[in-house]
Amino acid sequence: MKLAATLAAVLVATGCASQAAERRPARGALTEDELGWVRAYVSWRTDFDRITFRGSRARARSVMAHCSQSLAREVSSAPSRRLRPAERLARRACAEWERHVRLFQRFYDRHEFRVGPAMAAAESHASDASSRAFTRLSALLWESRPLPRIARASRASRLQPRYAAVANRLTSRALEVRCWNVAGWERVLSEAAAFDDLGSIDVDGFANFYTGRINLSPDVCASLDALTYGDERPRRGGRLDDLAYAVFVLGHETDHIAGVDNEAVATCDGMQRVDEVARHLGADERYARRLALAYWARVYPNEPTRYQSIRCGPDRPLDRSPGDGVWP
Repeated sequence: MKLAATLAAVLVATGCASQAAERRPARGALTEDELGWVRAYVSWRTDFDRITFRGSRARARSVMAHCSQSLAREVSSAPSRRLRPAERLARRACAEWERHVRLFQRFYDRHEFRVGPAMAAAESHASDASSRAFTRLSALLWESRPLPRIARASRASRLQPRYAAVANRLTSRALEVRCWNVAGWERVLSEAAAFDDLGSIDVDGFANFYTGRINLSPDVCASLDALTYGDERPRRGGRLDDLAYAVFVLGHETDHIAGVDNEAVATCDGMQRVDEVARHLGADERYARRLALAYWARVYPNEPTRYQSIRCGPDRPLDRSPGDGVWP
């Protein structure tokens, strides 16, 4: 999505020291009131960016000129002290966008070219404040809390370095894989719903494109643990399908971290990665193929409609290696 690309570019440009300060972990999960405020702000921000980056010049200028008014109208005052820094940054961004529009009119309409540097600075300051507001909010997520690194089977919420290393084989982008216990997963999902413009959210896993984190449910991680550390190799039935699905989820969410927004495309691509991911997790080539075929034959047909595509199949447009006789 356009918003994702724009915010990612701004985040890269923001100073490392200020980002580190704004990413201090939160204390306690966000309350329902706080999540409601985050949801309202994200919705407003999404609409604002959609118009300013995709709308006509006249419409974009109008929206920027009334930024503070629309923010106050559509987003209430922050309900807690820890949300107020993000609220102040959002207001600062609006003030800079409004200043940018005034200078824009003088530059283009009145040909006062001397205001060019100030106009560019206002735009830069607005983008910076907007990105820092999102960074502040991201730091409050339960997803952002420190977790222990555990490279073995576990039921604890943890960073899983082995699964991250496997995902890194599929993309050069730095990333983390976080496995969650039941209570942690419920909190993470409720917060992710408020940030639904920041990543792709699935029932059993979601990727936060901005933070580079893959978050996996307890069931998915338990199946990955069984395959990787428990040497579990069921040959048929529901347990085989569970392992195939877990391996698929890791590949699927890695596609989202790499920048693939479309669910059907990420699903088709993730399916074709199942045997590769499984081999890196310790399965031999034959069993890895069994997992890939199990997903295609029994799991994929039951995925939600938006995760399927007529273009996904042997020698079809989403086939990563058409004509080789291998599918998936």
